[in-house]
Amino acid sequence: MCRSEGTSNKVTNFENWLYYGMVNIGTPPQVFTCHIDTGSTMIWVVQTGCQDCHKCNNTFTPSKSSTFSTEFYPYNLTYLKGKTIGYIAYDTLSLGDASINVTDQPFVLAIGEEDDDGYASDGLIGFAFDSLEPGYPSFMTQLYIQGEIKHRTFALYLNKEGGDISSNLMIDGYDLKKYSKDKDFLYLNIYQQSGFWNLLNTQFSFGNTILATYIPAVLDSGTSWIYAPEEIYESILDEFIGSSSCEMISKQIQCLCDKKYPDFSWILNGHTFNISSESYFSKKQKIDGVNLCQFLLGKGSEDAWLLGDVFMRNFYINHDMDNLRIGIAEARHSDNALRWIFEGWKLILILIIAS
Repeated sequence: MCRSEGTSNKVTNFENWLYYGMVNIGTPPQVFTCHIDTGSTMIWVVQTGCQDCHKCNNTFTPSKSSTFSTEFYPYNLTYLKGKTIGYIAYDTLSLGDASINVTDQPFVLAIGEEDDDGYASDGLIGFAFDSLEPGYPSFMTQLYIQGEIKHRTFALYLNKEGGDISSNLMIDGYDLKKYSKDKDFLYLNIYQQSGFWNLLNTQFSFGNTILATYIPAVLDSGTSWIYAPEEIYESILDEFIGSSSCEMISKQIQCLCDKKYPDFSWILNGHTFNISSESYFSKKQKIDGVNLCQFLLGKGSEDAWLLGDVFMRNFYINHDMDNLRIGIAEARHSDNALRWIFEGWKLILILIIAS
């Protein structure tokens, strides 16, 4: 089946750095842009009056919501980069056009933040498993319990910056025809004991280098880059820095854009998934008159890969919480440049025929 009816929600791509959707909290609703994060479970927005928060122009005011409640229980959230400090609150919550909504959704009201990179959204909404935050059911679980959806599934499409097809989050449904080149998903069982969307990575390779691994690979839309286990990262670093095409500049690997680089390849649950260098390099920038592309790979922990947006942009991914599996299909991306070339030639042909 190429399509399953669900609730479609537009997602905005902010410079290939993060993806956010519209979240409505309270009665009447106060509207926020929230980072779509499959690597965490909780929801948070900033409370009005916060002095130590990244973004204070769009904040939640409890007194303006008739359905707000709280016990002022302190709660902190820690991420790969940054930390949110706040307390537990409850209110009505919905996505996008509010076609599905829940009541008494637990979320964190932030009264302080520590963020290494700054933040382009008002807050965050998590789509990992409830076991990450015991006692506080996730938005997906609340939707299911309150009868808003039949299945705890969501399909996520992350577009490339400038693409004609908008990023999308579909709750309890998917649309392969629109977002994928494939007619069906390849389903892989996940290992969610830790609460994450974990697959087993048994081998990673690039070029002629093959590295055996038996560690989890976490699919995490809340992470912009790919983060490799330290030993693997060092092997990749040696290979790229050892060539004449790359060098370390300001603690970042920068490479000549016009050179050819090998695909990255992971074997996940026995199946191979590749991404090209066009995916793991950023768009070019001129440094000292030379076009350089930044390597979008970082050093992570010893015990897992973090496959963030750099990886996930290549695939249309259906997350199935009920059956503990992930469906992966090749993503469909438009190429504006090719489209413009085609349209230009079509116009020339029309003019020739008309003359």
